[in-house]
Amino acid sequence: MRRVLWGLIRSEGAYTLFGGHTLQSVTTGKMRRDLKPTLWRTCRVLANAKRLRLLRRSPQTVAELAAGVNLPVPVASQYLRLLQARGLIQSERLGRRVFYWDHPDPSVSHAASLLTAMKSTLAPGQRSLDDALFVLTAFTHPRRLQMIRALGVRGLCAENLRRVTGIPAQALRRHLVKLRRRGMLTVKGGRIRRSRRPPGTLARALMREACRFQR
Repeated sequence: MRRVLWGLIRSEGAYTLFGGHTLQSVTTGKMRRDLKPTLWRTCRVLANAKRLRLLRRSPQTVAELAAGVNLPVPVASQYLRLLQARGLIQSERLGRRVFYWDHPDPSVSHAASLLTAMKSTLAPGQRSLDDALFVLTAFTHPRRLQMIRALGVRGLCAENLRRVTGIPAQALRRHLVKLRRRGMLTVKGGRIRRSRRPPGTLARALMREACRFQR
């Protein structure tokens, strides 16, 4: 956890820095209870290059983060609120300054696995930012999550998938193409199945969450 870099010691709901200063949590208990983001909305927030870069540059203040990714401070602040509402970052106040860093909110079931997968995917020498964005767009629509769950373990033909989900045929074809291009589906002998091992750490994490997330 990045707070270790600051020499933090957890103490009675705050954090004590070496030197006696405290770093008090900005996130209130009420805000934490209200965090109920859907997986597809989380993917939609993450499928943005600037927001992913904000995740990679913490812990910093809003002004420092904005400068690092070449964004106006108000825009960076809005992006940080979106990421925090999805349980992907935490914020702490030190005096007048608020610091942000990537750390999953335990109340958001998919936050920890997605953050871990993204860190691995975006590590030096791994996949590029564009590759991560491409994978994330697999589940930026609720219908694609619905389709993955409907397929189950054995899969379905396209007509049965349409009947089970109620998705119009033209829209179903469009979503199938997107999922197949991202390695989330296989089609063989007219039967559509979930990919047993989607390509890459991030794709596999998304598939696990898609199969169990019921929103």
